[in-house]
Amino acid sequence: MNFRKEFKCMKNLNIFIGNILKEYKENEDIDNIYIKELIKYHPIKDLHNIKWLRMKKQKRYYNTLSLQYGTDDIEDDDISWKECIRNIFGKSNINQNNIRDVKEALRNISNSGTKKFYKLKNNNMCCICNKLYDIEIDHKDIPYIKILDNFRIENNIDTLINIETYEDNNDMLQLKDKTLEYKWLKYHDDKANYQCLCKKCNIKKGSSKYKSIYKKE
Repeated sequence: MNFRKEFKCMKNLNIFIGNILKEYKENEDIDNIYIKELIKYHPIKDLHNIKWLRMKKQKRYYNTLSLQYGTDDIEDDDISWKECIRNIFGKSNINQNNIRDVKEALRNISNSGTKKFYKLKNNNMCCICNKLYDIEIDHKDIPYIKILDNFRIENNIDTLINIETYEDNNDMLQLKDKTLEYKWLKYHDDKANYQCLCKKCNIKKGSSKYKSIYKKE
């Protein structure tokens, strides 16, 4: 099956595959020929001999349904079908994927420290508009991105490419290097101050116009 010839561009194929997957319920076996052929184009995973293919809930993304599979050696794992499409059109970048995973793991770690306890002990009212719903915990004074940049500078972390991650029992990405994990959490919690903002005010505020020095990474 020649996806590039049939669909011409990534947008067309994304829409087509997305519409197919919407038709499947949770834990329903997927036997669609397009989906089975598409996953063979994953840039890292060998998905030619799978036992099952289903849409299942993934805790990592707030229990949203994701495409998952199982083999004789792997009980279950997720598949980024959009990454398969990027690979078909020559847009897949393994290094960028790993950097994205490391950044997500660092964010998960920072959420487990003082930020978590701040949310538990505060009244969860937006400090700008006093709204009581859609409340998020925002970094006050020093943006999260700047805290991370400063941590990388002080610890000579020029690139995130070679840092390894794994998924814990809750499907959340974590760092394999526990020493680095501890150093990051302590550094973050020593520097961070928080405030409650509703989602709308938080988006409007942004990151105080700070731009990461690692923006091109």
